[in-house]
Amino acid sequence: RFNDTSTASQSLVESKWRFFVDNDTIDASGFDTSFTYTARNTYAVEHVVFSELDGDRCTDTIRKDIVLKPTYEVRSMPYDEDFNDGPTSGLPLR
Repeated sequence: RFNDTSTASQSLVESKWRFFVDNDTIDASGFDTSFTYTARNTYAVEHVVFSELDGDRCTDTIRKDIVLKPTYEVRSMPYDEDFNDGPTSGLPLR
């Protein structure tokens, strides 16, 4: 989810998003939008806001890279410690 938190001294009238995926460009309009990536990678996102004051229209653009990294699940293992010096001391239970 992408949220527009832009501020301006004049009124904001429009917001556009541009998502760069491989060799494609996907455009979206609206102050808040969502986009789903299908693979872990680094992607560029561009956000353009439009403001207006006394009939003059202004634009401001920001472009950032988003890095989608793999996630890992850590599962706990049962563990038994009997404080003996035997060969199985401190090994996880199976």
